[in-house]
Amino acid sequence: MVQVSSCLMLIVLFVACQRTPRFEPDPVGPPLERELGSFSKPVQWYVDTTHSSLLFRTRHTAVHDVVGWVQSYRIAVTAQRYDFSDAQIDGRFDMRTLTMPNPEMADNVMSINFVHSDSFPQAWYRSRKIKYTGINTFEVEGDLTLKGRTHPVKLNAQFNGFANLGHTLPGFTIEGRFSRFDFGISQRDTLKPGAAPMVDDTIYITGNFRLYHE
Repeated sequence: MVQVSSCLMLIVLFVACQRTPRFEPDPVGPPLERELGSFSKPVQWYVDTTHSSLLFRTRHTAVHDVVGWVQSYRIAVTAQRYDFSDAQIDGRFDMRTLTMPNPEMADNVMSINFVHSDSFPQAWYRSRKIKYTGINTFEVEGDLTLKGRTHPVKLNAQFNGFANLGHTLPGFTIEGRFSRFDFGISQRDTLKPGAAPMVDDTIYITGNFRLYHE
């Protein structure tokens, strides 16, 4: 009798599972607007640099990537919508604080050979437009000013949601790239004539940010 009851119970559970409706993913678009809406007024957010990172990398000697990071920067984000689809981004970066595992290489990057941080200590990034590319993903169009030159640079951003640790803390991941030649960072040393450059043309940037508001 126990075995029969057990079998009947399994059959009932199986049928119930088969009848459970399947939830389709949301279509591409603002998934948080419907659920969360907006703040009552625009909110000024800042990147918490003690819980964030801003990295850069490029190919070196044609066979490996070198990585560095900016230690001192300030990024302000103004947004009223919970999904940050109306965000305005204004970032300022101290190029004198570029750091790399190899201090001599970092000094060379900050020297007149590359970013010339003594004469151009600050870099800026200001957004112009944000558009959806998927669920919680965006393309940010903006202008980067580096070494006294300004050029458009696009960023791919992902909104990672909110962490509620007594107060609201949104998180983001961003990726982008630009050509150093656009900004006059044009040293092209090679290992030998006709070889690939010591430092690749393309600079990749990655940011992992947690925000707070005052």
